[in-house]
Amino acid sequence: MCRLSASGLSALFSLLALAGLPLSSRHNAVYGLSDVFAILVVMCEKKTFVKSAVAILRIGQHLHPGGPKVPSARWLINMFSRADAKEIEDGGRRMFAESVNMLYRCSVIPRVVTLAVDIHDIPYLGRLVNRLIGGGRRKGGTTRFEKYMTAVVASLPYLPHTGIRVAGKGVSMADGVASMIGDCRSAGIRVGHVLLNRGFYSVAVMAALDRLGVSFVMPVPQRAPVRRAVAEYKARKRKKVSKYTVTSKEGKTFEFTLVIVEKREVVKKGKDK
Repeated sequence: MCRLSASGLSALFSLLALAGLPLSSRHNAVYGLSDVFAILVVMCEKKTFVKSAVAILRIGQHLHPGGPKVPSARWLINMFSRADAKEIEDGGRRMFAESVNMLYRCSVIPRVVTLAVDIHDIPYLGRLVNRLIGGGRRKGGTTRFEKYMTAVVASLPYLPHTGIRVAGKGVSMADGVASMIGDCRSAGIRVGHVLLNRGFYSVAVMAALDRLGVSFVMPVPQRAPVRRAVAEYKARKRKKVSKYTVTSKEGKTFEFTLVIVEKREVVKKGKDK
């Protein structure tokens, strides 16, 4: 088990420094990395935003008046806005790489893992300002979203993140998935299998995983060719497990193993449909 010692806490602060935030390390600074770290911890623990996290910390400050000061949400937002966006993005990658390496050294992450890769759409109500913002189906009162792809260790109960990439307009999903697997390999962790959602279904992504020698499982979108394959299965012309070839718009092909799983629906009188 990895205990968070004073040196470990110092290492975590160093990770935040990698993100390139313009924070002062002087002893007389009003707020520093430790304050940012406290806000980020609450945000992760409570799955909330900056303002809510600061409010929670202020409750603790009220209960323990002698405790550390809590910066305002606006202070943290201004701190991020002063930093260079590209520097923060690159620093975030370095921070993830260092944290994964730290977890591995503490034996928290095993040498061989199963990764689950997902896409996250965070509703965005402001004006279009950068390539993080993309379109999508209306949700949360908007059709604009901040888009990210993340990788977590699915073979562990607490799902530690091992990678994050921007997934906005013009970003290669295949390159993003490949680079997150590369992060694990750089930390000495071998990816045995990858689980992906249907949003990653493309020849480019599957070909990239094949080149890396990684097996994968992914739901197949119900497009016309797949519907024909299902019809063939119903007509007993295709087996439940069979080879299937998909062709991209550019004419590139990829063959994978298609597994047809029958959907069971309980209808009236307890019969299966």
